[in-house]
Amino acid sequence: MAFENFEGTTGSSDIVGTLQIDTGGKHSFMQGELVFKVFDLTDLGSLIDAAG
Repeated sequence: MAFENFEGTTGSSDIVGTLQIDTGGKHSFMQGELVFKVFDLTDLGSLIDAAG
């Protein structure tokens, strides 16, 4: 699965980048390149909660 050249916001943080996710092995693997102009670490919690 790949998310290429996406952009968006979560809370007061913005995010632009590309992610590749491989769930085919024993363990899932994610790699990518993310860029933030504005980043608030507390905003990351909402992304992790949404994935869990």
